Amino acid sequence: MLAASVLMAVPAYAQTDMGGLGGYAKDEQGAVLPGVSVTVTGRAILAPMVAVTDASGYYRILNLPPGTLVLTAEIQGFATYRQEGIVIRAGSTFAIDITMKLASVAETVTVHGESPMIETLKATTSYAITGELFRAAPVTARSVFTDTLDVLPAIGSGQANDGSGVRIYYFMGSSQWGGFTALDGAPFTSFGNFAPARSSMSTETVGDVEVRAGGAEAFTPLTTGIYMNIVSPRGGNALKGGASVTYMPLKWNADNSSGGRIPGGFPKAESIKHVDLSLGGPIRPNKVWFFSSYRYASDENGISRAASDLKNLQTFRPDFQPFNNPWKTTDPYVKMTGQLSERHELSAFYHYDRMQYTSHQNNDADPIVFQSGGGSVYSARLNSEWNNHIVSQVSASYNNKAQSLEDTYNDLKMTRSRRVVSSLEPARSFARTTRSRYRRSRRPSSSCAPT
Repeated sequence: MLAASVLMAVPAYAQTDMGGLGGYAKDEQGAVLPGVSVTVTGRAILAPMVAVTDASGYYRILNLPPGTLVLTAEIQGFATYRQEGIVIRAGSTFAIDITMKLASVAETVTVHGESPMIETLKATTSYAITGELFRAAPVTARSVFTDTLDVLPAIGSGQANDGSGVRIYYFMGSSQWGGFTALDGAPFTSFGNFAPARSSMSTETVGDVEVRAGGAEAFTPLTTGIYMNIVSPRGGNALKGGASVTYMPLKWNADNSSGGRIPGGFPKAESIKHVDLSLGGPIRPNKVWFFSSYRYASDENGISRAASDLKNLQTFRPDFQPFNNPWKTTDPYVKMTGQLSERHELSAFYHYDRMQYTSHQNNDADPIVFQSGGGSVYSARLNSEWNNHIVSQVSASYNNKAQSLEDTYNDLKMTRSRRVVSSLEPARSFARTTRSRYRRSRRPSSSCAPT
């Protein structure tokens, strides 16, 4: 699907997934000060962002990326104002008024220990979660980007009943397909299945997460559930990378059945193997940055079978051996950000995910229920700030994510272990037959007529 949008904002708050600052510059007697130069800097900003207060003393700086920033204000005859430790989150806009003090000599007034930043300009019910918190919090063993939803109030979650092990989410009576998930503002999920758990990304790709639960602005995509936007890192002027490994083999799961030898069936087990990598830095300092990430995941979600299940399966198929549900994905991501001018910034990214998994239940005798999902997302966006009152955002994205294509049956293997044994020959035969039929169905027909 190809999507394009043009947004222009006139009100006093940002209408993007980036952040913003605004306020009035006044002297110590409360008189407004036009012509004050306000500058915002920070490690997440390509180049200093500058605004000048208008006749009413008002300034506004938008399209600020998540991070910790420093604000300075200067005008002749007054001491330089400097406020440090301003924390910007995705989609948040804060009001910071500036009080300038007269000074006969050059001096700087630095403000520390201000009260917490509270957004009072919008009535939206929204939550912001940092990537650092997401990666540090042990929410679920699988450590997937949807863990951010599990820590929020009023959002219910639980495992899907298809045996795949993925989690589903509900909010205010909406179904799991009623929400909308975006990556840097672009549609991220498959249009065959809007459930966020049916898409995948590296944990390193998560820089900041904004979740809007109510009172969303008009530009927010129409949804009956929650809107979640993941804002990825941008790189920086210093080369920086990260790596993490999540590993839990089947043998680390508790097993009181002695591998099934004690009557009572097999308990549910889970195997997790994740590798997450990231690298970001400058291509041209203060002009062009890059960020890249990669995830490889190969999991197994066990199928719990009671003694009666095993008895029924072995009656139907005397040579039945228990098997698991595998889940496999590879997720590369690349992002480029460039500063075209002081007021114009261009960014683009490419992301790919293709999950292959099975969803068998406790009464399935053979592993033949294969599924897949995912694909590619391309996106480009131009952010422009024309003056204190008008900003624009022009974006275009292409999403070709789909469900269960021909490659659904490729390279799906199951791990053989002490407590889980698989027999895939019936599934391979089924896959070969299905691929053959699929190719024949796609073969174009032709006819010839004498001339």
